[in-house]
Amino acid sequence: MDINSRESVLGTLEGRIQGRVPWVEIETRDELIAKSLGKNEVDWSDRVRYACETGLDAVGIAHWDRFGCDVISKGEVLGFIPRIKDRTDMSQFRMPDKIDEEKLIENVRRANEAIGSSGLALFVSHLLCLDPVIMD
Repeated sequence: MDINSRESVLGTLEGRIQGRVPWVEIETRDELIAKSLGKNEVDWSDRVRYACETGLDAVGIAHWDRFGCDVISKGEVLGFIPRIKDRTDMSQFRMPDKIDEEKLIENVRRANEAIGSSGLALFVSHLLCLDPVIMD
């Protein structure tokens, strides 16, 4: 049976397909993609190219802000400086009171457009816990 990555991911999640577990990263850091492709900035077409070249079955979007970090932007390549290094820094944690839904919708639209007919799945996650704050 010849299926693409998107069909493999969906089939595995639905229990219809057995075998190799699809490889899905929640998010691959833009810095890694830029360095791998020899670029200074990346966009969705670069993220799709990287996924195809490395054998990923999906392109991931992590819909969360780095509540415990200051974000450094270099074009579309992001870097992070942690504000929370231990428990005494928790007062610097900033939980937003509002999420920009239109920005999220536009990001998903651009990702879908870049994925096109590549056969990749789109994996969208939204922060439901605070672990990434501590890890960042």
